[in-house]
This record gives sequence, C-alpha cells and structure tokens, in this order.
Amino acid sequence: MGRGLIIFIVGMFIVMGIMMFSSQNRLLSSEEEMARQVHHIIATNAAMSGLEFAAQQITLNEDDPVVDENNIMWADVIEGAQVQVGFEKNGNEIRLRSRGTSEGMSATVTGDFRIQTSGGELGFLEGALGVYSDDIGSRFDGRPHLINGCDHPAGVSSPIPGNCDLPGIAVDIVGNSNYDRIRGQVTRRGGGPPSRGVLGKGSPPSIYPAENTRSFVDEQIEAAKASALPRASGLEIGSRGNPMLTVVRDGEELRIAGSEDGAGIIIVEEGGKLNLRGNSTFQGLIIVQGGFHTAGTPTIWGGVIVGGENLEIQPEIRFSGTPKLKYSSEVMDDLKTAMKGGAAGRRMVLEQIFQ
Repeated sequence: MGRGLIIFIVGMFIVMGIMMFSSQNRLLSSEEEMARQVHHIIATNAAMSGLEFAAQQITLNEDDPVVDENNIMWADVIEGAQVQVGFEKNGNEIRLRSRGTSEGMSATVTGDFRIQTSGGELGFLEGALGVYSDDIGSRFDGRPHLINGCDHPAGVSSPIPGNCDLPGIAVDIVGNSNYDRIRGQVTRRGGGPPSRGVLGKGSPPSIYPAENTRSFVDEQIEAAKASALPRASGLEIGSRGNPMLTVVRDGEELRIAGSEDGAGIIIVEEGGKLNLRGNSTFQGLIIVQGGFHTAGTPTIWGGVIVGGENLEIQPEIRFSGTPKLKYSSEVMDDLKTAMKGGAAGRRMVLEQIFQ
C-alpha cells in the first residue's frame, strides 16, 4: 500500500511537471508571437514613413531620383527598422514600393502616384474644331453656325464683335479627299454667313489648314493628365466652378443629356464614346480619339480636337440634331488657370495604396 502510494505521488509529480513545461512552452510561444506582431507593426510603420518621405523628395526635386541596379531610390533606418524604397515611372505615373524590416519581420507598402505639375498647359487652338488625322469618319448635319470659330464669352450665345479670327474647322492635311466627308454648314473665318461645302470651297472657305501637327493632340493629352485638374471619379463631369479631367476609356460611354452641364477636359480614348444630347452644355476642351456623337441641341463653349500621332486611331464624329460648337478664349483661359492649380513645381497625387 505504501509502495503504491509512493508510485502514485511520483506519477503526479511527473504529470504536473509535464503540464508546467507545456504551460511554459505555450507562454513562450505566445510571447514570441506577440513579439513578431510588434515587429511587423514596426516594419509596417517604417515602410509607410519611407513611402511618405520618398514622395516628398520627389515633390521637392524637379528631376527624377537616381536609382541603383535594383531600382532602389532610397534606403535608411527609421525607428530601428531598415527601410528601402523602390522607384518605377511610366509617363506621369509613379509607383513607390517601400519595404520595412524589423528583427526579421518585414512589410511592404506600395503607393501609386500621379505627377501633378503647374507646367501642364494647353496649346493654342487653331479653330473651334481641330482635326489632326487622315482617317476620320465624320458627318456634320445641322443648321447654320454649327461650328463657330468666332470668340464667345463663356455661356453666351453671341460672339464678341470683331473677334472672328479663327475658322470653324482647322485640318492638318489640306486637300486630302478624306475631308470631303466633312460637310454641313459652318461659320466662316471673319464672321460672314455660313458656307456649305467641302474643303477649299466657299469664299472664304469654312475649313482652313492647320499649322500644328498630329503630335499636338498627344501633347494636349499629356498636358491635361499632368495638370492640377482633379480627376473625375468614374464618368462624372466637372462644373464651371470645379472643372475636372474625365477620361472615357475603351468600352466606356459618357452620356451628358437633358439640361446637364459640365466643365473641364474630356479625353475620349480609342474605343470610348462621348454622347452629348438634349440641352446639355459643356465648357472646356474635348479631345477625341474614339467616338463623339451628338443629338438634340447641346452646346459646347471652348474647343474640340480630334486625332493624334497613332495612325491606327480611327476617330469618329457624328453631329446630329442642332449642336453648337463655339470657340471661347475665356473658357480656355479659365481652364488653363485651373490646370495650374496655383501650385509651384510638381506634386505627387496619391491614386491608391496597398500592401
């Protein structure tokens, strides 16, 4: 009996020892996991700080940063954590990838930015409508003064007296038979009565040769995307007090209808479509490399340019109903001011951030 009791007591001590050892292991494992989590948080915070610092450095310098063979632009220690930031650039888009490491734990934070500069400025329009493409499908049907190169105050139907220096339409290749498809009634240079006909007809002709080349369109797109104009969320449009940059991409259609008003810059990329209908109005610049259709009685104050350097682009313009395109230097000047945004140098606008 005594021997059995001793064996029992010894067994109990062994079991208790095992339980205590197991408990200590769990405690140790819990402490290690907590330590890992703490160092992961430190690494993440350091990566975020590195991303912010790198963006500030790019903003303060006119030139892009110097990178090493691994595209690393900057490396340092922040709050005890090692940080390195990678730099990638495509046009006006920049991707910064910041990696923080603390006691073996690492975290990566990636930010996509858009360069916003005060230097994104539009060129001089050569007509209410500028065509810079030799492969355009176009049809203009409507009443007189459909495309008017006379200078109009913003939102005003009548032009400024004596300010009719621009033609309704300017084209980059004079005599191209493809422009025979540009027909209808447009206001002539000098503010005379509208003339009907094709390129070169009328006295003076409604359509004048352009001095700019096709690269002019691409330059305006680049200037718009590099400007301080806020980007529209989806296919929304800006207003006169808050003009926006709206990009209509391949497969998308932007419809401005009814009595809706918009302002800013609309870029219709190849495969995209802009549809103005009803009594809608737009004040600003429309750049077309896709489709541009109208119906009803919409009015545009500002200008429209079509085409680009890419020879595969086949823009299509179809004006139905009684739309009015009125050149307005006031609208264009206001737009240029909005594009500068009052900013000096360049800024990094955060588009998205992810881990």
